[in-house]
Amino acid sequence: MLKPCRATVAAFIDEIPADRLVTTELLRKELARRYQVQVTCPYDTRMLLQSIANDPDVQVAYWRVCKANGELNPKYPGGIDGHAALLKAAGFSIESTGKTKRVKNYKDSLVHFR
Repeated sequence: MLKPCRATVAAFIDEIPADRLVTTELLRKELARRYQVQVTCPYDTRMLLQSIANDPDVQVAYWRVCKANGELNPKYPGGIDGHAALLKAAGFSIESTGKTKRVKNYKDSLVHFR
């Protein structure tokens, strides 16, 4: 199991093109593939994403990382509305389904790895 460090997750996010997204699951799968392990720790990954997002000294486009099914992350600064505002500013559309907000047609925007 890969237990990534903050710098590894931040560097990975920096690789995501401005017009693309990644889900936390895809992020974990790609890190596991790159480091030739079976799985990346979901807890550590989630905590590192929150740490990166909430650190004003780190200039990483963390908002390009969404939850499963394109759902927005309430743990990012400003909660779901803050995440939505950053995504909208980057050109993504947001849709609401009940209490859940997600990136509209998020699958079309997912980054593809080799």
